[in-house]
Amino acid sequence: TDLLTSGPAASGGPLSEAANKAGAVAAVNGDFFDIGNSNAALGGEVKDGQLVKSADIAGNRQHVGVSSDGIAQLVDLTVDTSATFGGAQHKVLSLNAPNGGGVPADGLVAFTPAWGTYSRNTGLNGVAADQVAEVLVVGGKVVSVTPSGPAGAGALPDGGFVLVGRGAAAAAIRTLQPGDPASL
Repeated sequence: TDLLTSGPAASGGPLSEAANKAGAVAAVNGDFFDIGNSNAALGGEVKDGQLVKSADIAGNRQHVGVSSDGIAQLVDLTVDTSATFGGAQHKVLSLNAPNGGGVPADGLVAFTPAWGTYSRNTGLNGVAADQVAEVLVVGGKVVSVTPSGPAGAGALPDGGFVLVGRGAAAAAIRTLQPGDPASL
């Protein structure tokens, strides 16, 4: 028993295709999706014991999972993570999530290569460009800072991640320079 997906978190497709590709005997559609946008599941995803994505910021953190013993159970996928940069820790609200309810003022979200190529501006539509900033980090070092929105799109390099901030989080991102240390 494991997670079946169409590929990157921000993608979609018929469940039957994912099941056939994995050689599954049976499959269950277990979530709602960001239909017509990123097509990402609104809930969290864990594959091979690794977190692929957190739930949408506004989403329910209760999920149904299957333990390594094959027992179905309710699980809490609340993400408690932070990004460290500029000499401080900054709370990260979601990882690889569409955030259809919107990234709150002063919020910070993260994306890894598992997100795919879809826009990282999801959850920030309608937010003024000067309230959004994005930083690309690879190998623990800042590669580039985009000081105003919208957030970008496209594949991220292996070993890299992007932080997208709004309001105060965007202001903190703007203080970074290429070469500065950063971690997630």
